[in-house]
Amino acid sequence: MWDTSEPSLSGFDAPVRQIGTLAAAFGGPVLLLEGDSHVYHVDHPFTFSSPLYSVHPGTPTAPNVTRLVVEGPDRSLPDGRQSPEPHPPIILMDPGRHPSSPPRPR
Repeated sequence: MWDTSEPSLSGFDAPVRQIGTLAAAFGGPVLLLEGDSHVYHVDHPFTFSSPLYSVHPGTPTAPNVTRLVVEGPDRSLPDGRQSPEPHPPIILMDPGRHPSSPPRPR
């Protein structure tokens, strides 16, 4: 979503706005896991002081979001261990509902 080596990131504008808006409304700590560049990195892209804040127009301010970029294949973690095998994505929150809403019936 913030890999500035890509020629265009405009396809991520709406999801970035939605994540930031939901995170700001939630107010508690939010951990955003991603693997755009596949180089380990931790930052706060929804804060004015972040160099990534202006990448997506209309990005809301949500200082409670911490982004963790996970290591890609053939990369070592900061402690020297190798990255785990890739797995399918895990969705931790349904972005279509507010975090304070009751769970949906199954």
